[in-house]
Amino acid sequence: TERGYAATTMKDLSSETGTAISVLYHHFPSKSELLREAVLLPFMDVVDDVGASWVALQDQPWEDAKLIRVFLADLYDRLYDNRGALLTLVSAQSELDDTMRAEINRSLRRMFLDLRLITEESRSRGWHPSDNIDNQIRMMVTFIAGMAFFGELFMPSSPDSPTGDRFDEMTDFVRFGLSGRRPRSSRSAGTAVRDDA
Repeated sequence: TERGYAATTMKDLSSETGTAISVLYHHFPSKSELLREAVLLPFMDVVDDVGASWVALQDQPWEDAKLIRVFLADLYDRLYDNRGALLTLVSAQSELDDTMRAEINRSLRRMFLDLRLITEESRSRGWHPSDNIDNQIRMMVTFIAGMAFFGELFMPSSPDSPTGDRFDEMTDFVRFGLSGRRPRSSRSAGTAVRDDA
């Protein structure tokens, strides 16, 4: 995290941790193996937990807005808690071997497939996934990851925008996009429909 994957040597890690380099190599034959254990496996746990979390939430008899908000907040928290490790993984992309790249891709494909299947099952909630649902799911996860990694830079906290409100705004954005236009069925009774919306 401090120097970047490329600039960090096994000797640096040995010095920083106070572990003899021979012991380090005994447990981790290469720097990429150490990265796998310290960064990739925790990342894969996050990926697996995201799908499991969405499955569990689907069983809740909540309205759509609450369901999506809880899911987004959970995904945000998981990514935020692991942002140092994930940024290390991102910065190491150019140096990863094919085996590790394939492992990352398999985990991501599994997560996105889980989310796709769950979204398809959500038709019972009256949802109508679009033909572009695969890309939309990826965009949603990318959006939340961006908030977790760069939210403090681009969206500094202020008394006017507490974190709770931010999750409400994120939920509305995921549900309705930039237009903010809600389908008629999701408007509360008595709410006027603007012609220019």
